[in-house]
Amino acid sequence: MAGFTFYKFDLEKTIAMMKRVGVSNLSLKEFHLPLNSNAETIQATIKKFKDAGINIYTVGVIYMKSKEAVDQAFQYAKNVGVNMIVGVPNYELLSYAEEKVKEHDIKLAIHNHGPVDKLYPSPKDIYD
Repeated sequence: MAGFTFYKFDLEKTIAMMKRVGVSNLSLKEFHLPLNSNAETIQATIKKFKDAGINIYTVGVIYMKSKEAVDQAFQYAKNVGVNMIVGVPNYELLSYAEEKVKEHDIKLAIHNHGPVDKLYPSPKDIYD
């Protein structure tokens, strides 16, 4: 389940709705766990999901418009304990993001919003 599905709901309501529909995998979005969260907050939040039988399998969508944002995204994924980021790095950061993929052994799934997306309008643009 994409975390953005629950952008209007707090953590407890999100968990309740996921349990109600029987979905047990979530891509965690930063409004439930901010990118700059400390270790204690990360552990407490992940524990709430685990206790409810929900697996956080990735984080994102995370937008990356600078090297610092790329660094922050990979550190966040590492701290959360996932091996994939759903992200949107700017074109000029693709090589840098690839370095981070190799350095951290964390995959990067590039997200697009379809034809209206100016950065990645189609999967082919991402592939190219």
